[in-house]
Amino acid sequence: MKKVTMFYLEECPYCLKAFGYIDELKAENKAYADVEIEMIEEEQHPEIIANYNYNAVPCFYFGKEKAFEAYFMMPDAELREGVKKVLDEALGADEFITEANRIYMTDSASKVVAEVTFPETAEGEFTINRTFVDESLRGQGMASKLVQAAVDEIESRGGMVKATCSYAVKWLEKRKQTE
Repeated sequence: MKKVTMFYLEECPYCLKAFGYIDELKAENKAYADVEIEMIEEEQHPEIIANYNYNAVPCFYFGKEKAFEAYFMMPDAELREGVKKVLDEALGADEFITEANRIYMTDSASKVVAEVTFPETAEGEFTINRTFVDESLRGQGMASKLVQAAVDEIESRGGMVKATCSYAVKWLEKRKQTE
């Protein structure tokens, strides 16, 4: 899990909204409660902000890498989505572990919270037979990311993709329609 650094101003309306979104998102997804966020009020710590390059607050970093920065007149929905993406990245929502015929993600307690399996069912043919997403990550597009990762892995091996998992079957059908 990545530690988040958030720069803010005490009177900034966007910062106040971001604080509210953080609380709201933590209430919606208990996994976000594990994310460590160091909050730095920029007027109180000019010696710290001098080491970072940003133009507006709230601004979020992972180490020295900027993750998200608000801007003047940013719509509320975009601000909320930016905060959510920071929390997702902090959790490692896009950091899958790939094994021979399985792609998965664990939480901070090493519990599997997302998984897709795709055994080789015939020579060069891989069948996605299971997609699992823990309750804490549902409704965030995680199943789609898992299936996409499995398809990318299978295709990188030169394999053919099949599916028996109902979610993957529907996902592959939608993919064919958009090609």
